[in-house]
Amino acid sequence: MSDMRETIESARKELREWAQDNQDVTEPHETIFEIADASVPVYYSTILEWAAENHSLALNEPELGPAFDGIPTPVNIIAANIFELLESELWEEWQDIESEWAEADESVDCQVCGEYIDLDQDDYEYLEHGMICGDCYRRQNEHE
Repeated sequence: MSDMRETIESARKELREWAQDNQDVTEPHETIFEIADASVPVYYSTILEWAAENHSLALNEPELGPAFDGIPTPVNIIAANIFELLESELWEEWQDIESEWAEADESVDCQVCGEYIDLDQDDYEYLEHGMICGDCYRRQNEHE
């Protein structure tokens, strides 16, 4: 795996770890900014390696302007594009995290066997004591 992929995956992992401890946060702008900023390489050789691997980093004009001291040198422009790439990847990861949380909120376990009930695909019944899977419901009705 390239240094760029490793850095992106590491930043995603850091965001996931932070999210586990901050599940009540709905707007992670500051954290995403901090993780992206801290993940931008500082060595010219690494910045140029990223540009060699992903030419758009050297060809696109960054929305935020040049990085570091703000002088529009090639390295500063590439570094700003790296930041924007990392920030974009982290926002995608955040959307995945939120989707997983929403699915977890919707997940239900069968009150009889304890198996997970996929509300979108499994058959189930809602009884006074809670949700039960279709198999347990049928077994209960066979004995009646």
